[in-house]
Amino acid sequence: MLFQKRWVSCLSNGSRIRRPIFQILPSELGYDAHGRFYMSHWFPQISGQTPKERQLEIRDPEKEKIWIQYPDGLGSILRGVTLAIVSGKSRRLPQIAEIQTICSEFRAELTLANPEIQAVKAFKSALRQAAASLVNAKKPELKEAREKLIFILPLRDSQGRFNVGMIAARLTAVIDRLVERLTGIYAWLPRFLGRQEALENLRQWIQNAISDLNRHLKAGCLIWPPALNFLFSIRPFIYWARNARADLKQAEKFFTEQKPNQAQICINRVLQAIKIAGAIFRLEDLLEEYDFDLLQKRSRPAYYQKRIEQIGNWLKTIDESDFRGPVCKKALGCLRAAYRSLNSTKPRPKKSLKAAIAALAGE
Repeated sequence: MLFQKRWVSCLSNGSRIRRPIFQILPSELGYDAHGRFYMSHWFPQISGQTPKERQLEIRDPEKEKIWIQYPDGLGSILRGVTLAIVSGKSRRLPQIAEIQTICSEFRAELTLANPEIQAVKAFKSALRQAAASLVNAKKPELKEAREKLIFILPLRDSQGRFNVGMIAARLTAVIDRLVERLTGIYAWLPRFLGRQEALENLRQWIQNAISDLNRHLKAGCLIWPPALNFLFSIRPFIYWARNARADLKQAEKFFTEQKPNQAQICINRVLQAIKIAGAIFRLEDLLEEYDFDLLQKRSRPAYYQKRIEQIGNWLKTIDESDFRGPVCKKALGCLRAAYRSLNSTKPRPKKSLKAAIAALAGE
């Protein structure tokens, strides 16, 4: 894995500032000295009022690029990328395509000599629903499309006439903006898919290295996999990696001093820490699944309570008697809070689940 230190433009409290990060080449991903992840986003400075004007504008992607911070680390940025992809593919693309179809079919109906009254009423209702579905749109293309849909809805011109030419022209303007947005989504979607793959590969690489460490220790070999050195730099594993590496070095020292019992205590501590890393990954998976359900507006409190119980039972198998602090006990308290939150009418378990990860990571 290749890294390059560079200064990038980031957002902080609404202002753009320059910060040094370590870019993971060749991706548009990186992390800083505090283990926070970053991903580049393109925020074009748009001045054109129409799709054609915007298309003719001269762009400078590097100047218009801003790196967004994901302070919770690897799991946070992976969830963000995955949810953006899911939202784009399963929600935004079908939504825009459906509105485009409605507008195109209505425009075709208007070309008939005598458009059917019932058909016109049906299209008017569909256009009203389409405008309502775009009420929270943030992209200028979709905002403009919604505004023009609202202008169309009376289906009358300034003199109160059913003006076919005017309606058709406005429908064309809506379609042009929907096509512009579809083009934009199809442009960023492949990039995000590439970033998702890079982040999943990174996560798998970390998991494989931790598995190697576990296998080495159980075979009586005190080898720290070089791949795990990367964990010294990224959240939520910074303190986990530092403590595990320190315990391994201490075990080596005890063995050279002919103190096998003390060395075994250090080794056991690392083995228990490996189980904690597994719990962290499980909690990250749980958060991603919960976010996906929120996106789909699906509620499954009993399912998540069961998952929380399973993770809690796993943590109870960890012997932390030789730890520097009771991290599992603290994490279990957070899990209980998340479990209780799921019983409420407005469940908000994410904060407690993230607190459990932080506790397990020693933060």
